[in-house]
Amino acid sequence: NSKPIINNGEILGIQGIVRDITERKIIEEERNKLLHKYGERIKELNCLYGISVLVDKSEDKKEILEGIVDLLPSAWQYPEVTCSRIIINDQIFKSKNFKETRWKQEANILVYGKNVGTLEVYYLEERPESQEGPFLKEERYLINAIAKQMGRIIERGRMNKENKMLSNVVHQTSEAIAISDFEGKLVFINKAWAEMHGYKMKELTEVNISIFYKKPEIMKLFEDQTKKEGTTRGRIAHVTKNGMSFATLSALSLLKDEKGKPIEIVRIAKDIRKIVSDIRDVGILPKK
Repeated sequence: NSKPIINNGEILGIQGIVRDITERKIIEEERNKLLHKYGERIKELNCLYGISVLVDKSEDKKEILEGIVDLLPSAWQYPEVTCSRIIINDQIFKSKNFKETRWKQEANILVYGKNVGTLEVYYLEERPESQEGPFLKEERYLINAIAKQMGRIIERGRMNKENKMLSNVVHQTSEAIAISDFEGKLVFINKAWAEMHGYKMKELTEVNISIFYKKPEIMKLFEDQTKKEGTTRGRIAHVTKNGMSFATLSALSLLKDEKGKPIEIVRIAKDIRKIVSDIRDVGILPKK
């Protein structure tokens, strides 16, 4: 701000006020840097959130990885010149604008500790030097975190596939299988167990395991031995829905949770009449 100094109508000089705005400029520059930094973190969080949405919406690994490769460029500092690629074994997923360049950032994808591929991010054009070539150190943290998350997604997919296969085996096997908790409440049975005792699956909800045994007190001895030793085998008398008793060769074992704590008892039973019939069929015993 300034104004003239006047005496008797004559301008003698100019009076002015000078303010040093250096400090204000420094504060403004710091503010802009913080806004830029927070903006980058928001982009990274949006990317991670987008990946979690993909995982929640689909169990198809191919669909998830295609979605991730399209999300990645938006999370980097220069999204307009960013492309990405995922390589897992013999599968390759690329963003629409993908092109290999010398400006590259990558992370290994580990599944059960084994390297199965890489996650790659490229800049299509040269950009100013930063902490890792043109890339920010936060982008290194981000690509490592996403690669780790991808490894878990693949592990989960394999586990789901294995669980589905195991479920099919348990339900389709001719061996009768039942699981109960320590109070005897029925937790699971397969079709073979229900049919062996003359029941339909829908009839066996909210029942106690003891209804399948002719002498529940004998079964209790087997259960106590299982809790003590971890497993028990022997001949046990069962009873059908209509009251007919029959003998089985049974194996009991403890089912433990992820911390190794025993929580349930698994029972596998084979009708001795069926065993004898099978032996006769293969000629080991003479047929009646």
